[in-house]
Formats: sequence, structure tokens, C-alpha cells
Amino acid sequence: MAQKPSSENALYGAGTGSASSLQTAIEKSKMRAQGDIASSIEAQFNSMTRDFREDVSGEELSQFTQAQEQIVSQVLRGVQSEDQRVLKEDGEYRVYTLMQMPIGQAAEQFLSRLQTDEEMYTRFRSSEAFEEMRKRVEEYEESQNAGAGEQN
Repeated sequence: MAQKPSSENALYGAGTGSASSLQTAIEKSKMRAQGDIASSIEAQFNSMTRDFREDVSGEELSQFTQAQEQIVSQVLRGVQSEDQRVLKEDGEYRVYTLMQMPIGQAAEQFLSRLQTDEEMYTRFRSSEAFEEMRKRVEEYEESQNAGAGEQN
């Protein structure tokens, strides 16, 4: 497989797995690709929310961090396989998997989760990080609407 693609609208994760069972090799490669995406999501959130984190402390920071971790876990369920290659090497299967996840989808779920804590959401809305995430959500929704229009 070639290098991971890069895009402003999606995160990509690559993984490889090997085993004597094809299914086990596939599962290993998918799990590693999802781990790659999870690391990227955390880096994106940390980048977008750095200033906000400096404005909160104690219990609020703990709640914010917990919300972020739960969202990363939930978002990974929506990751889609983009490409997969299977090779047979010395009696074992080696599988290469490339997975993709729209960035707007992660931002949308993050903002939705934050809305359950009204005080934190109000403070977050006043930050630059909120504007950046809102922009990502709008871009994601526009791309989803454009895709739905093409199917009709």
C-alpha cells in the first residue's frame, strides 16, 4: 500500500496485521488502523481546544477530557474501510488496511456531547476552538448533503 492520503476533510489510518487465519489478520490490521485514527483525532482535538483547556481547571478540565476520550471511542465506530490488501507470506496472511473518517463527524459528536454539560458548553462556545469545530461540522454536513444530492 502507498502512503496514507491526507485531506482537510478526513483522517486516515493505516494498519497491518499478520496471522495464520485470514480473519484474525484482517481484525488486527483494522484495529491498528483505528488506533492510528484515534491518535490523529486526539491530536486534532488537542490542537483545536488548547486555548480552551487553559481557561478551565479542576473538575471542568476533568469533565472536558473525559468527554473527549468518550467521543474518540464512539467516533471510531463510524470509521470506514477505504482500501485493503491481502498477501500470503510464508504460510501466513498479511493484511494492509486503510481506513477513513470524516473530521466533521468527530467534531459534530464532540459538540453534541459537550451540550449535555450546559455550563461547560457555554464557556466552550465563547472560545475560538468552538468556531473552528463549528466550521468543520458545517463542511461535513455540506459534503454529506452534496453526496445525497448526487445519489438522487
